[in-house]
Amino acid sequence: MKVSVYVLFGLFFLVGCGESNKETQTDKKKSSGPISGITSLPRNGGESKNIPSFSTEEGVLKMGDNQSPDKFDEPTDLVLPSEVGGEAVTTIASGAFSDSSNLTSVVIPNTVTNIGDGAFYNNANLKSVTIPNSVTSIGSGAFYACASLTDITIPASVTSISEMAFLDCKKLEKVTFLGKPPVLKKASTIFENTSATIYYDPKIPGWGASFAGRACEPME
Repeated sequence: MKVSVYVLFGLFFLVGCGESNKETQTDKKKSSGPISGITSLPRNGGESKNIPSFSTEEGVLKMGDNQSPDKFDEPTDLVLPSEVGGEAVTTIASGAFSDSSNLTSVVIPNTVTNIGDGAFYNNANLKSVTIPNSVTSIGSGAFYACASLTDITIPASVTSISEMAFLDCKKLEKVTFLGKPPVLKKASTIFENTSATIYYDPKIPGWGASFAGRACEPME
């Protein structure tokens, strides 16, 4: 039964997230069409290049229709912009980078406060994610099935993490929290099917022997 739930969840991101995001933002002013200025860094040492298919609506960053698979045609380290068309990027849209098998690392700018549902869903080769100390919430399934991710640092600014955020990140072994324990939604699913150990700052109160079903250890 659990498998069916997870399959349906995946289908939700492939079909539903983009549509719900469109519905809630249909009437919002689009601050730009396709843009340049988002830098893709090929891992083969080639020159940086602009990616032309990003857009933003009232601070919500999208890529194309958010549903196209294999958004990058080569292994790519991605640095996202802090603004587009003079407008600060504050949210990574639901499903914005889902199914991007060539995305190998991403740096999120310090203007972003929300990582949307399924934003990096099923990025099988994503190995590195830099989350800035501005993000307050990590959405449902945001990094679900990022099977190459081995460690991640959650900044002190994060106050909530939703269900299945890191589900099926099968190589995930180390999750470092720099602040207080955030509020969790369906805690048992967040790190399910991972080998994660939680590391925390022993000077910060609120931590115990376990968190979200995973063992906790103080940072050295």
